[in-house]
Amino acid sequence: MPVHEHDHRRGADRRTHRRLERSDRIFVAGRRGLAGSAVWRRLSAAGFGALLGPDSTGLDLRNRPAVFH
Repeated sequence: MPVHEHDHRRGADRRTHRRLERSDRIFVAGRRGLAGSAVWRRLSAAGFGALLGPDSTGLDLRNRPAVFH
């Protein structure tokens, strides 16, 4: 199911959406885990080169102040 169809049914404002460019920076949380690594591989295979995926030693998402610093 295309994302815009799902968003449209949920009442999302479609004007805020745009298609990702291959040069866009994309943050992938948990890139060494099962789901994160699959997302990383899929984006890499699709030509997205600016992927950001620090491991837990570089960014602990459970530490809210550090995340937003």
